[in-house]
Amino acid sequence: MVLNMMMLLFSVGIITIMPAICAGFKTIKDTKENYTPKIVKPFISNFLYLFRDTFVFSIILVAVIGIAGYAFLWYDGVVGATGGSNNQLDQTWLIIAMVSITIVVVGIAMISMAFVQIPMVLNYFYYGFIDNIKLSFYMAFKYFITTLIEVIVMAASVILLINALFLYHLLPLWLFFGISVPLYIDYIISQRFYRYVSGQTEDDEEEIDYQNKIVNRETYEDNNITKK
Repeated sequence: MVLNMMMLLFSVGIITIMPAICAGFKTIKDTKENYTPKIVKPFISNFLYLFRDTFVFSIILVAVIGIAGYAFLWYDGVVGATGGSNNQLDQTWLIIAMVSITIVVVGIAMISMAFVQIPMVLNYFYYGFIDNIKLSFYMAFKYFITTLIEVIVMAASVILLINALFLYHLLPLWLFFGISVPLYIDYIISQRFYRYVSGQTEDDEEEIDYQNKIVNRETYEDNNITKK
């Protein structure tokens, strides 16, 4: 519940949505792997460290949702206006609108599958912005069934939050389930794949975390000095 509230609070800035989610995943990962048993301080440290690498993803996410939402509503209006008409031009626009809606829906689905991989990609690897995007799509479709489960669980959280805004008795349920449970599920079902792709094992976890930029500032700085 504490982690959910932290992520919700830190997501208020809109462009901070992805930094908050990625910091939440890193906090879960660190806690699960016994790097730290605490929540608040590590989360803030993770958020500040990851912000520079992740806020752009928030901008992209908001832009995609806005553009796709507008396109869907516009083409849906075209379908409503031309449906049932025998006019040839109307029939042409109806076909264009239906194809466009299909493309928008498929595009949103593909982007959503890639976006749920971003917290894992940023916490198991440290590549450039474009390479992170490529790797997110690669992992999303290489492990399609796993990604589909992750998308469904995350979508359930979003739907629950939207309903909680209008049905206040659902708010305690969301605060318990929130985003932390989907992120924890992501960690549990994806860690084996990411360790395999990154070449990470239980024995060299600490070394891999160092190489891929540990976001716990104190730990990273200590390791950085030691390694140098």
